[in-house]
Amino acid sequence: MRELVIRTALRCTVKAVFVANQPQYLPERDCLEFRIVPGGDDKADDLIVQESAGDDIAVTADVPLAARLVGKGIFALDPRGGEWTEATIGDRLATRNLMEHLRSTGMQTPGPSGYSEADRGKFANALDRAVTKRLRGRPSAGQ
Repeated sequence: MRELVIRTALRCTVKAVFVANQPQYLPERDCLEFRIVPGGDDKADDLIVQESAGDDIAVTADVPLAARLVGKGIFALDPRGGEWTEATIGDRLATRNLMEHLRSTGMQTPGPSGYSEADRGKFANALDRAVTKRLRGRPSAGQ
C-alpha cells in the first residue's frame, strides 16, 4: 500500500505525507514528506487529525483515527480500498470496540484476513479515483 501511495504521489505530482514514531525510508522527492512524532499513544493520530484539511486524502486501517478524520470531513480510505464514511464508521467503531473488549477478557478473536492482490488492486483503484477527483476540482495554474 505504501508503495502505491508513493507511486501515485509521484505520477500525479501531489504531496504525500507519512507519519510515524520512528524513521522510515522514503525516496527523496519534493512531493514526499516524512514526519516523525514522539512515541506515545495516539501521537501520530493527533498530528494527522490536526494537520488534515480540505481535500486531503487519508489512508488508515485504524478505526478510531478514521472516525476522527471522517468527523472532521476528511476523505479517508482503508488499505483495502474501502471508504470510511459517516454512514459506516459508527458500525465499524462499535465492532472494533466489541472485539477489543472480547480480547481483553481472554477470548480469542479472528484477525483480519490476509492482504491479497485483489485488495491491493481495489486500494490502487480507489486511491486513483480519489486523487483524480481532487485534481479535477483544482483550478489550473493559469486561472
